[in-house]
Amino acid sequence: MKVYGSILARLARGKLNWLFVIFFPALIGFVMILTGGVNEAMESGIKAGLADLDGTVLSQALVKQLETRYTCSMVPEGETSVLTERTVDYLLTIPAGYQASLMAGQVPELRGASLKLSDAQFMAGSTAETVTRALLLLAAGAEEAELPALIEEWVSASRVTVSAVAVAVEWDDLANWLGFYGWIGMLTAFFLVKTVMLDRFKGLPERVGVLPVSRRRYLLQCILAVFSVSELSVAVLLAGTWAAWGAAPPNLPYLALLLSCYNLFSVGLLVGLYSVIKSEGNVSIISIMLSTILSMMGGSYWPVEFMPGFMRRAALFSPAYWLVTGLRNIETVTAGTYWLPLLFLLMFSAVVFLLGSWKRIQKAEE
Repeated sequence: MKVYGSILARLARGKLNWLFVIFFPALIGFVMILTGGVNEAMESGIKAGLADLDGTVLSQALVKQLETRYTCSMVPEGETSVLTERTVDYLLTIPAGYQASLMAGQVPELRGASLKLSDAQFMAGSTAETVTRALLLLAAGAEEAELPALIEEWVSASRVTVSAVAVAVEWDDLANWLGFYGWIGMLTAFFLVKTVMLDRFKGLPERVGVLPVSRRRYLLQCILAVFSVSELSVAVLLAGTWAAWGAAPPNLPYLALLLSCYNLFSVGLLVGLYSVIKSEGNVSIISIMLSTILSMMGGSYWPVEFMPGFMRRAALFSPAYWLVTGLRNIETVTAGTYWLPLLFLLMFSAVVFLLGSWKRIQKAEE
């Protein structure tokens, strides 16, 4: 493991590496702590209009949850003048059949409208979708007569609890910020991999041939060293999340595993790029473009729900999408939403590692 130790020492000497490994994840954690109070102040100033076309126990539960966070008023069906008259900032319509869909295990489509894309639309719309997901977990498969008791139990639950339903709304606020790691993680991997993979442009593959270690082992120890250092950013991010949440985040082991799987993909992608691209400058340009495009497509900057239909479908091919999906659904307990993001991240990682590592070894042996 002498190569592994040597690579760690090289990574430690890179000052820019620490900027991405420590500073930016710590900055995300600080912002999560800071915005906890800011979000509460912004939410209290948002005026939301609600049109409840269902009038059932579950639709009223959604209305009550929104009323605890925003200034709400009930609006008749089809009344849109409240937007043009600036009476409300955001108009949400709860469709007929809302409760029936939830009890059948389906997610009803909420209709939101505002004069422009604003904090009101983002925050109130996101809260409505999150409460709806929580109600789905609560009511799917239940009897209608059981709903009032289930709702009462949910409302009386404490902020931090093992119940997936009780933490759903609060966790989404943090998950939105954690989603930025979709961009930060790739940039971190870029600078770390750059430090150790410049050997290709300096003739080191030829020199490795005289070392008492095979090319495959050398490459494996390089990858392991880069991944080990990148995991420090996960530790910093988890510490910031813990501080912002005020206790251990829900499903902490799964959260750590999800971020680590994304790190693994990012390292594999950059190893692959350095393996197939001949110019160091081109690698830098393509890496930054890819990190930005994939994180934008995946919902790291804004919710995928705000994108056009064709972009939502394209987002499925972005690893950042599966990271964000895993973060937002971390409070759920169903096997599909729990393990599917991990499966796709591992699949993306396997593809880039196999292609990149094979190409690199092939070039070194030519």
